[in-house]
Order: sequence, then C-alpha cells, then structure tokens
Amino acid sequence: APGSLSTFTIAMATCGGLNPLFPGEGAVVNPTRMTNHPVFSSIRNRAIAEGWLQFFHGGDLHYTDIGSGLFDGGASDIAVYRRAIDDVLLQSRQHQLYRDVSTTWMYDDHDYGRNNDNRTAPGREGALLSYRERVPHYPLPNPTGDAPLYHSVEIDSTLFLFSDVRRDRDPNGDADSPTKTMLGVQQKLWMANLLATSTAKALVWVMPSQWLHPSGADTWASFTYERNELVEMLAAPNGDASKNWLPRMVQL
Repeated sequence: APGSLSTFTIAMATCGGLNPLFPGEGAVVNPTRMTNHPVFSSIRNRAIAEGWLQFFHGGDLHYTDIGSGLFDGGASDIAVYRRAIDDVLLQSRQHQLYRDVSTTWMYDDHDYGRNNDNRTAPGREGALLSYRERVPHYPLPNPTGDAPLYHSVEIDSTLFLFSDVRRDRDPNGDADSPTKTMLGVQQKLWMANLLATSTAKALVWVMPSQWLHPSGADTWASFTYERNELVEMLAAPNGDASKNWLPRMVQL
C-alpha cells in the first residue's frame, strides 16, 4: 500500500532490435529491426524465480524508426505503429516476458519515430494513440488524444516518475537556450506539482535520454538550460526547499 515500507525488486533494460544477433522471427515486416534474443527469457525466468515486482522497459522496444523508410515503406500512420507492436509480440521470448511479468514501457526515439526524433516526427500522433490503445500503463495525466505520455506511480513509499522526452522535444540541433525544451511546459508544470505534493520518501526517475553525457546529438548535452532548471526543481519544487528530492532519489 502507498506509504508503507517493504522490500521489492524492479528490473530495467532498454534498446533491443538494431541489427540484432537474434533477428525477429515470424511474419514480421523487417526482422533486422527487432529481436528475439535469449536475454528476454533470462529476464523472465529471474523475475519469476526471485519474485520481482516489475520490469521497466526504458525505450527502444524496437528499432523500426517509423517515418524513415526502414519499416513499411516509410508510412507513419497509426496502422504502422500497431503493426510494429504486433511484430514485437510475435517474438516468442519477448511475448512470454510481457505476458508473465508486469511491465511498464516508456518509448524513446526508435519506437516513437525516426532516429533522434522530436516533436516534428511525422508519426507523432500514431505513436501516442497506439500507446494508449495497445500498451498497458498507469493512469496518464492526459488520458486522451495525442498529449504526451508522462506519468507516475507510487509503490509503497517510492515515487516512480516516467518522462516523455519525445512528444514536445525541440530538435536537438536547435541552439541551446533558456527556451529550448525536451519535456515541454505542460510536463514540467505537472512534474513540479507532483514533486511539491507527493508524500513519498524516495524518487526513482525513469529518463530515456542520457542525462550526464558531456556531448552527443541525442542527449541532455544540448539542453543544458532545461537540465539545470530541472535540478533546481528537484531541489525545491514550486519553491519549497523542504521537499528537496536530490538526496533521496536515483535516475534510471
């Protein structure tokens, strides 16, 4: 129950399907863009044997890069997103993991749109609507339409926060400035209010984009103003320094 204390295990992994050692099996559109690697069976078996509470998939469930021409001719409507999820579930080891182990998935670039994609993705609406339609998830603050997919859940006394880093992201190549954003104004307002009001004792922040990387086209290295803004928010959400999360959090 929220507010209680207990011991539980959460596992997390990301990124499966780019020219894999174990290509996609079955009648899939592009077997080089998804994987049936035995590691998925390893995760499943350990989760069951050790009683893990949940598995987090932190992004790039597949590497279809919808809209790029590498999957289904470059089309980017919702039917293509549905097919990509269907093709993942044709992978027997992944299918069994997601069937047997409670799983939360937050997309990144390759399962949202094209490589390093952003708010200009041609398939943005398809990515958002297919997630709502096909993917089990905790309640979303914006449950309808093509609004961003950020959300949270409190498990015992730990708050888990999942950030959507694609839907409102400015292009990586835009000049870094105080107005350049990866999360968008709406998501940051929600986050500040959540952190200011939560009574949880600890925070786990699931962040698909690399936070501390000193460079790189698709990292926080070109969003330094917003990154600093978020650190300040964590230290004093809505100006309340008594709610400082920095000493009692981890980021995945």
